[in-house]
Amino acid sequence: MLKTLGLTIALLVTGVNAQQIGDGTVDVYFQQLSRNGVRYGCSLVFTSLVSDTAYSNGNQIIMNGNIAVQTFRDGQLSFTGKLGTKPLADLDKTNTWTTPAHFYFSSQSGTTAKAAKMLGAESNGYKLLLADAFDKRVLALIMDIIKTEEFTVGFNRKHGGLDVYTVVKINTSLQRNPDGTSQWVQSTATPLAFISCMTRLFEDIEQQLSK
Repeated sequence: MLKTLGLTIALLVTGVNAQQIGDGTVDVYFQQLSRNGVRYGCSLVFTSLVSDTAYSNGNQIIMNGNIAVQTFRDGQLSFTGKLGTKPLADLDKTNTWTTPAHFYFSSQSGTTAKAAKMLGAESNGYKLLLADAFDKRVLALIMDIIKTEEFTVGFNRKHGGLDVYTVVKINTSLQRNPDGTSQWVQSTATPLAFISCMTRLFEDIEQQLSK
């Protein structure tokens, strides 16, 4: 994920003045999860910017992470997430990631806020989230993401502290032009890829249960 973020930031620097980047979704892409060529999950990797008025005096920060629906080796279908943050001003520094104390994903009718547990992550400055995909709050979140093509991700720096959040639009991606500049585009490619993967994932689960 850090490698992907590096590419994203590189594109930003080559084509956009960092001081003129507005808050919002920077880039989202779909990634299928597999083991030995066998699909076990579907994920969306995202990068977004937000003005942090709670902890950084309104300075912009990068929110980088992913969401995924995946089957673990015990057969449990889970919803997982990952999030790391850093100041946009420090985008060229590798040691300025800050681990959230708590983070969550939400939508019109679903949330992980009280349905997931927090876990440590191997990546410096990141935290993991794990929830039962069939929890009604989480399942509502998944269905909303498919229907609305967006979700909210929020975090705080201390337990019980104010939340900083942004809306991630999964139809937004950053593409490089032939002249080396970059531009944001809206496309159905990422949402459709995620929906297709989810459909096949549930078909796989149904086949396994019918055996």
